[in-house]
Amino acid sequence: MSYPVRIVFRETPKEEVPARCLVNAPKRKFKHATDRNRIKRQIREAYRKNKHELYQSLEEKEYQLHLAITYIGDKIESTGFVEKKIKSALAKLIEKLP
Repeated sequence: MSYPVRIVFRETPKEEVPARCLVNAPKRKFKHATDRNRIKRQIREAYRKNKHELYQSLEEKEYQLHLAITYIGDKIESTGFVEKKIKSALAKLIEKLP
């Protein structure tokens, strides 16, 4: 959706939380666990800061979202850059919601 981040989602029956999130960084591209952990930490923090917009749009809906956020870039980016891309990816996701 918004390079270097890809978001895949599916709708499920509504439960307590409006959205559940899975974060993934590929072992094929980042051999060292410290690199993968850093990327996942950046994504989780960016999602935590910006999820309120997604939650607001899901309040009146009758379903819950399961999100998978995958890092598809080849190099480690700065935290500010990742946050900007997560924000734009979530905005695109909100537009696509039925």
